[in-house]
Amino acid sequence: MFVSLKKNKWQIIISTGTGCAYYYFTRNEIVSMTLTIILVLILRAVKIDNILDPN
Repeated sequence: MFVSLKKNKWQIIISTGTGCAYYYFTRNEIVSMTLTIILVLILRAVKIDNILDPN
């Protein structure tokens, strides 16, 4: 899947950071991957990039 890094910067940073932090503390790949995917879908539905960077 290809996404625009400029349009989805905050979504990528938040979801990847959360997934990596969860994996670091639990060492559970399946749950951290699932958490990251669910978080991407939620942040995309909320349109977090438009909220944090209104330009």
